This record gives sequence, structure tokens and C-alpha cells, in this order.
Amino acid sequence: VMAFDLRHWDSAQQMFEGALARNPTERTTFLETASPSDEDLRQDVLQMVALHEQDAAFLETPFLNRVLGAPRLEDGDFVDGRFRIVCCLGVGGMGEVYEALDLQHPDHPERVAVKIVRPGLARLNDLSLLLRRDIQLAHRITHANVCKVHFLDVDTRPDGDLIFLVMDYLEGETLQARLKRDGPLDERTAMSIGDQIAAGVDEGHREGV
Repeated sequence: VMAFDLRHWDSAQQMFEGALARNPTERTTFLETASPSDEDLRQDVLQMVALHEQDAAFLETPFLNRVLGAPRLEDGDFVDGRFRIVCCLGVGGMGEVYEALDLQHPDHPERVAVKIVRPGLARLNDLSLLLRRDIQLAHRITHANVCKVHFLDVDTRPDGDLIFLVMDYLEGETLQARLKRDGPLDERTAMSIGDQIAAGVDEGHREGV
């Protein structure tokens, strides 16, 4: 397990992918250009590249699983006595996202996505208040490129409280899975995906998120 600053995880992940796409002799120059003022970030990315080169299965396991440990919930576990976990969809700096079944109406279970917020990010009350504010704003967004967040709650458990968000479950594959299957995107596809991401972010900004 390596020491890693989660505050720059998104930048590190992008730089890591960019570094892998280049010849080893070009990587240092690429990283210095991508982040000229953050030596710690460049060193973290170099460590990620080194781990990848040492372990052929590096990309099979989400990197943050290695840094922060495996997901806390297993298939069949319940959140708040209502949401039955089906599988883990991914791990990120904020926490874990799971496919789950909402059993509020047992005869008609609904597939949802449940995000479990990583408890070490902040004090529980402070983080909960911040997320509740953002979710109230996000309820105003009805945009094709923005996943709908339904609500946030806290599941009180013997092993520690879990802050969780319930969101729409979206069918399809991740960008990471597509890149792994097909390799780098062609320019037209990359521009199209970038435009869609930007449109969703712009709508969030418009609503104050």
C-alpha cells in the first residue's frame, strides 16, 4: 500500500492514463508539462505507473482499492434495511458505488445505485450537511447527462454509521471499460463524450451546484 493524497486523485488518474499512452522515455516530460508546479502529484503518478509495470493485473483492480482497502459491502448485504446490495460498480475517492435493489415495495423491487461515502473524508455531520445542500440543488436538474440523485441518509450500524446516497441506476459500461476493450478513442468519439460531459457540468453550474 502506497501513501497517496486523495485530494488530487482525479488529476492523478488522468495523468496516469496519459503517461501510459506515451513511451517510457516521454513520460517525465509529459508529467512536467501536465503539472509543472506540483512535484508531489508527479511523484504519485510515477508510483502508479511503476505499480502498473510491475503487476499485469494492476488495472483489473481499481487503484483506490489498493490504497484504501476493498469495498466495505458484499453482495447480499443490506443498507438501511431497505437496499440489498447486488454488486460493487466502482470505487472512487469519495467512496463506493453499488448496484442495489430497493425493496421498499417487495413485489416490485427497483434497481438503484447506492453510493457509500467514505467516512474518513470529513466529520460525519459536516459532510452530511454539505451533501444535503448539494442534493437539494441537484433535485432541480433534469438533464440527460446528469444522473438523478434521489436522497441522502445515514444508516446507523454497529460497525459505524454509513452516509449513503441513492441514485438512478444507469445501464451501460464505464469509459474505463470501453478504453480497455477498444483502446484510445477516435477524435470524433472523444469530442462527443467531452461535449456531453461539459453539457452536464454546465447544467449543474446553472443550478448552483
